[in-house]
Amino acid sequence: MVHSLSELNKRYLVLSRVKHILLKVFSFLFALNFSNKWSVALSSKLFGLTAEIADGKKRFVFTTTNPILLWRVKTFYSKEPETIEWIKSFKSDDIFFDIGANIGLYTTYAGDRCKKVYAFEPEASNFGLLNKNIQINGLGRKVKAYCIAISDENTFNTIRLSSLTPGSALHSFAVNKDSNGKEFNPVFEQGCISYTLDSIVYDIGFEVPNHIKVDVDGLEPKILNGSMRLLKEKRLKSILVELNMKLLQDLEIIKLLKECGFDVYKTSEYHMEEKGKGSVVNMIFERS
Repeated sequence: MVHSLSELNKRYLVLSRVKHILLKVFSFLFALNFSNKWSVALSSKLFGLTAEIADGKKRFVFTTTNPILLWRVKTFYSKEPETIEWIKSFKSDDIFFDIGANIGLYTTYAGDRCKKVYAFEPEASNFGLLNKNIQINGLGRKVKAYCIAISDENTFNTIRLSSLTPGSALHSFAVNKDSNGKEFNPVFEQGCISYTLDSIVYDIGFEVPNHIKVDVDGLEPKILNGSMRLLKEKRLKSILVELNMKLLQDLEIIKLLKECGFDVYKTSEYHMEEKGKGSVVNMIFERS
């Protein structure tokens, strides 16, 4: 049964303090260091500080030290089923770019299937959890994470945070605008650098991706405008983009990708509790 975020929050308020006290005791007694699967498994069974996603016989483990993190894991299959099906279509020799990786749910899921995954997550606390989840699932050789923003220029700026809670989203790079294009007051501005995808691939030398996921809460147009050379690359087979269908700049993305040789394969509207009301969809494009 999938719990709502508010229900999970109430449960954590009651149990978290007791769990952390017990965890400290057991960490001392059993020398838990959480750098290996034995420590992770024991902490999960005793304290619920991790949660699993089952995929057949495969199990993925994720750190869940607050309600948002647990909610993300619990809603993995129900929140964006089209993303899951899309990743399942990847081949074993494919390269995947996960832009806006957050804590790495899709990064990890794809990492078990692809030849290589490059994950990009600029927010510091999410980046730490992203690497932790990559490590505890034994994917360090195939999956690499980078704490940078992807945009339409190579520059130094700040990422404006909507929340300091690990696992949160709705942050914005360089501007104080949310995914609906509205001004917001950030709780903190974290220093950050950005690169274009064209620079990453053709100047720095990253492998050309076969698939790209872009989920960055409003920065999608800038990311794709900084990828014009890559978008025409025949090795790039598909792109999943989160779009707000009420924003003209997002609607222009559809036109741009069609001009670069892509057709709309699937459109799925879904509700995200953290984003509130809106006309947000995941749109999957495949090269025609």
